[in-house]
Amino acid sequence: MIEVLLEILKYGAPAMLVLLGMVLMVRSILSHNERLRGMELSLKSAELNAQKFHETLPLRLQAYERLVLYLERLSPTSLINRTRMEDMTAPELQMAMVATIRMEFEHNLAQQLYVSADAWEMLRTVTEESITIINNIASRMDTDATGNDLSRALLEFYLTSGHSFPSQKAALVLKSEALQLMG
Repeated sequence: MIEVLLEILKYGAPAMLVLLGMVLMVRSILSHNERLRGMELSLKSAELNAQKFHETLPLRLQAYERLVLYLERLSPTSLINRTRMEDMTAPELQMAMVATIRMEFEHNLAQQLYVSADAWEMLRTVTEESITIINNIASRMDTDATGNDLSRALLEFYLTSGHSFPSQKAALVLKSEALQLMG
């Protein structure tokens, strides 16, 4: 009986060791393959992100370009030149400028998809600040003031108070962000 048991151990032990070695090798190979698959997926994901970035980069740069143009059109001198007509009263010019600002802002709403949240919030703030300045200056005008009087008062506000146009500061921030995108 002991001899039979020894005989079984004599042949069974090496077989068990070979089997254990095979199990460990297969497990190691499967683990290695799993790591390779994970690395491949990470590489593919990185390639897709790079491709997506290169595809959206022109759209993002175009959005910054459009928003800088919007800010340029928002500057008082540009706004006055585009909206003021002869024989306008101050309230008429005020309404025309505010309506133009709101219309142009709404026209550029989709650009928020391509710029940073901070940049978009800054644009909203500049838009509202510009409207507030126009409304405040117009509210201090005489009831019989002309559009030319309002134009002059707006330009004097910026020239004499030392304030820069809100749109100028915002344009610099947008230009800086666009340059960062380009690398």
